[in-house]
Amino acid sequence: TAHAQITRAIFNDSSGMYTIDSLAYAGNKKTKDYIIEREVPFKKGQAFSGPQLQQQLQLAGEQIMNTGLFVSIGIS
Repeated sequence: TAHAQITRAIFNDSSGMYTIDSLAYAGNKKTKDYIIEREVPFKKGQAFSGPQLQQQLQLAGEQIMNTGLFVSIGIS
């Protein structure tokens, strides 16, 4: 199982947005990180509302699975 994780998303009280501070990937023993990264629809530094972040996480999981390289994926 490959696992993509936002290791830090910072919440800004004044804007009500979450900013992606860092991303990490684990469990991908054969696939290089850049293969996963190109399927993730967001990058470090991007800001999202809570609902937008949930939508982007779901989309990332779907796009990674659509590569056919993984049997399962967990995003947290």
